[in-house]
Amino acid sequence: MKKPLSMRIRPKTFDEFVGHKDVLTRDFKEKIRSGNVFHLILWGPPGSGKTTLALLIEKESGLDLIRVSGAEVGIKDIRKIIEEAKKKREFFKKETILFIDEIHRLNRKEQDFLLSFVENRDIVLIGATTENPYFYIVPPLLSRCFLIELSPYSEEEMKSILEKGLKETGIELNGEAKDFIVELSRGDARFLLNILESLEGDIKKSFTKEEIQKFVLSKRIKFDKVEEHYNLISALIKSIRGSDPDASLYYLMRLIEGGEDLNFITRRLIILSSEDIGLSDPFSLVLATSGAEAVERVGLPEAKLILSELVLYLSKAPKSNKVLTAMKLALEDVKKYGNIPVPLHLRNPSVKGLKEIGWGKGYIYPHDHPEKKIEYLPKELKGKKYLK
Repeated sequence: MKKPLSMRIRPKTFDEFVGHKDVLTRDFKEKIRSGNVFHLILWGPPGSGKTTLALLIEKESGLDLIRVSGAEVGIKDIRKIIEEAKKKREFFKKETILFIDEIHRLNRKEQDFLLSFVENRDIVLIGATTENPYFYIVPPLLSRCFLIELSPYSEEEMKSILEKGLKETGIELNGEAKDFIVELSRGDARFLLNILESLEGDIKKSFTKEEIQKFVLSKRIKFDKVEEHYNLISALIKSIRGSDPDASLYYLMRLIEGGEDLNFITRRLIILSSEDIGLSDPFSLVLATSGAEAVERVGLPEAKLILSELVLYLSKAPKSNKVLTAMKLALEDVKKYGNIPVPLHLRNPSVKGLKEIGWGKGYIYPHDHPEKKIEYLPKELKGKKYLK
């Protein structure tokens, strides 16, 4: 049985690695090759080379690597891995890389558990994530790791990966078909290789653009669960925004049953409560925030009930995007006018001598004089209305 195509054409050295030249500097490669591997968080979209880079670091450094998934590993598993790594370091003077794919799936307790072992360098931690680590990785752990952001592959880089895949599979494509696959893949190398791997099983070895289009549609190929992840969360948010409780509940259940990270769902619901409901029902933000806390405390399966109540409430709530619109208008003026000085009457004369130069002069305390009105915006923005 053949190995997956991604494994068959995976680079064996840094020099074979396509793209990310801003990351693979001479200094970076020399340090890794000398065995000086630092704790890393690899952040990038699906198919951007995170796993490939981690496995290359293993090869180039000569260290052993243990690979686990953040969705499946727990404290008990981590403890066992670290104990083995400590023994290996003690007896063989060799460090072990712990590569945690989807590290954002670890909960706070599991991340906190890792912290002391990272500090003591009992293991070398490499985490891979598609999610913003500033939201999903606890600050003490993140601060002890180098953060490397991997961008989607460029069109030229995708073409290079495509040619490697074509050579390995023996598939022939004309120029139009190649361009179509590259465009369809949108910088996701794994997606591209999965298309080729699906075509590899066909009797034919030569394909046109039209044949590939028909093949993809007829097979209804689900190339990557991450692609489905973004489609489902998009459908959930749009269903709530459109005030359809039934569709909202359906897509929520699809996400949960598909193993989606509950923190990812609750974070998106918190954002939606401000973006799409906002001032029409300010309680929605309170409910979304408390719902997120309840979900974290309770966990599955009962968290389904909490999320269902929250999603149904948000879908039935009156909608308004006034907060979003007002925010954008204010931000436009900040960028347009730059750092306009704060009017003197609004400044805080906390330091002796500032009153003498006019700071705070003319400010009217509104509780004492509700009948009087003063201008709060800088004179350059006088009369501006952001909240419509």
